Amino acid sequence: MKLDCVKVVSEMKRQRLTSLDLANKAMCGLSTVQSARNERSISTNSARRLAAALGVPLDDLLEKGT
Repeated sequence: MKLDCVKVVSEMKRQRLTSLDLANKAMCGLSTVQSARNERSISTNSARRLAAALGVPLDDLLEKGT
């Protein structure tokens, strides 16, 4: 599953979270956050964890048109 990196990074900046902060909050690896930020696929479970950690619906972070 691919997340829209612009939306992920924008939300991280809004909340003043580093990649490591988000990884810890989502209880996932730093590499997972980096993959999401670089438009690489991550598991559905990881995407859900990232969205929950950011406090936004998963649909709001999904890459459109894929």
